[in-house]
Parts: sequence; structure tokens; C-alpha cells
Amino acid sequence: MTGTANPLTVMICKDTDALYTYLTERIGAVDGVGQVEVIPALRSVKRAGMLVEDGRLVDPPPAP
Repeated sequence: MTGTANPLTVMICKDTDALYTYLTERIGAVDGVGQVEVIPALRSVKRAGMLVEDGRLVDPPPAP
């Protein structure tokens, strides 16, 4: 892929150190990745359909 058509990845990191580690050790290790653009969302106002369990987002249980 080249130009302005870029894939989008959404991730949740506990802090900036975890984000740095993810970017340098996971994304940076992928062959062909030359640069990344990071746009942090410091706060989520609404996550429709998601629940929080032990401090982590999880999918709601299936309807009976």
C-alpha cells in the first residue's frame, strides 16, 4: 500500500510506554512498514455495545 490509503488499527494501551513498545516491537517489526502515524484518543466518551470487566473492554454476552 502506498500514498494516503492507509490501514487503520485501533488498540488500547495502558500508558505511553506500552504504546511505544507496541509500535517499536510489533508494528516496527513488520516488513515494509516505513512509518506510522499515531492519533491518540485520550478518552472514550461512549463505546456502544462494549462492557468493562476487570478494567478491560469486552463484548457483551450473546442474547439468549
